[in-house]
Amino acid sequence: MEKFLLLVKRDKFVIYKPDRNYELQYVNGEPFFAYEINRLADAMQNLLNSLTEEYNLESWHDIDLLVLVNGDAVAEKLIKDFLITKEISRQENIRSVIPMLEKIYGHLERDNNLLIDLYGINYDGINYCKEKSQLVAGNFKLLAYTLKDADIINEL
Repeated sequence: MEKFLLLVKRDKFVIYKPDRNYELQYVNGEPFFAYEINRLADAMQNLLNSLTEEYNLESWHDIDLLVLVNGDAVAEKLIKDFLITKEISRQENIRSVIPMLEKIYGHLERDNNLLIDLYGINYDGINYCKEKSQLVAGNFKLLAYTLKDADIINEL
C-alpha cells in the first residue's frame, strides 16, 4: 500500500509522498498532472494509472490517498464521486482546503505588518478575504500574502 497526498488545484493535481516530510512526487516526469474540469474523471483515472505503473502496484486499490481540494465545489464533488465510487478513497479522506486557509488566515491576521485584514491571502490564484467572519474568494490581489503548498501541508 502506497500513501499519497493529492492536492487538487485549479487546473492541476500535485502529488506528495507523506513520509517524514512531504516530498513532491513527479508523475511522468512532471511535478504536476494537468486536468480540465470537464474531463476531471478521465484525468484522475490517468493519474491513478500512472501512479500504479510508476510504483509497480497491482491496482488502484494499493493506493491510499488523502485528498485536499481547492475551494471549487464542482471539483470537490467530481473528485468525491469518482474516488468513492471506485472505492479508492473514503469520504473522510477527501477534504477542502478552506478550513486550513481559515486557520492560516487567523494566524497571519495577528501580524499587523502583513495587512491581511486589508488585502487577504492568495492561494492557487484565488484571493481570500474575511467578510463577516467567513472567507470569501475573489480575484488574485498582488499585495495579498501568497501561500505555498507547503503552508497548507503544514496544517495537516
